[in-house]
Amino acid sequence: MKVVILAGGFGTRISEESYLKPKPMLEIGGKPILWHIMKEYSYYGYNDFIICCGYKQHIIKEWFADYYLYNSDVTFDFSDNNKMTVHNNVAEYWWSDDPVRDPWRWRIAIAKKHDVLYGKFFAKKAGFISKKWLPVFANYRRDGYDFDALFEDEKAPIKHKNIMDHLVDTGLNTMTGGRVKRIQKYVGNEPFMLTYGDGVCDINIKDLVAFHEKHGKIATLTAAAMGQRFGVLDITGDETITSFREKSMDDGARINAGYMVLEPKIFDFIEGDSTVFEKEPLETVAKMGELKAYMFDGYWQCMDTKREMDKLNELWDSGKAPWKSWE
Repeated sequence: MKVVILAGGFGTRISEESYLKPKPMLEIGGKPILWHIMKEYSYYGYNDFIICCGYKQHIIKEWFADYYLYNSDVTFDFSDNNKMTVHNNVAEYWWSDDPVRDPWRWRIAIAKKHDVLYGKFFAKKAGFISKKWLPVFANYRRDGYDFDALFEDEKAPIKHKNIMDHLVDTGLNTMTGGRVKRIQKYVGNEPFMLTYGDGVCDINIKDLVAFHEKHGKIATLTAAAMGQRFGVLDITGDETITSFREKSMDDGARINAGYMVLEPKIFDFIEGDSTVFEKEPLETVAKMGELKAYMFDGYWQCMDTKREMDKLNELWDSGKAPWKSWE
């Protein structure tokens, strides 16, 4: 099942940091929060990601493009024809006996808009093939293109060999629903997961998917118990969401924490770029009785403010980050 991550917004509520980079690239413990979210899903064996890029998308693409070098020791010898030597050519070399618990293996591929061109083709053309890794798109044009990040390691167990990461240009001013609509061709006619690129939690994603598959409705979202800052949900006794609305000071309801599971039918409720996913699509399926709540009482935290960013970093630095399920 593919995992779609919304990462294209302006991040105006944390503009003192996001004016330099998109909010999903703001760091916790030296790694983007986007990386942390992907690690959560990867821990449960979900390794096929679609990143909906927009604002300052080149920073996200360049980070994945250079990921291989960021996580390796490198020597540059300018006296020997600018020779570059990579000493430990593995990015996150975390092998274990359990491929589900240790699935972080990468291949790289590039996709130009409307014309998917896969990585081994580019690797052969560009001469980037190495014995173990395929850093295919180094120095390739990033702006104005969708591309797929896909690292491959020959030691990885076949069952969980790869993580595929599609980085898709969904537009600068596109609303959340429009971003989801734009990646429909990558999802295809199958269920998929969707979450926001600015929040982490300790949810059991396998249990979330099992809950969705059991009830058979169009959509499931994670309903977290939080203080009243976000859009809220009205939920019946059998966990059916009857309305999805903006927050009110009078509400004491659970909030939409993201971590959704969706049937492809959801695309029928998205008109175009101006559609806000949390309004027409979710409100419509809620009225139809086709939106279910996965009741979640564990840890969830978004990164909307500098204070929240500092709080997340303090947890990480203390070694007590609740969302760090992969170790």
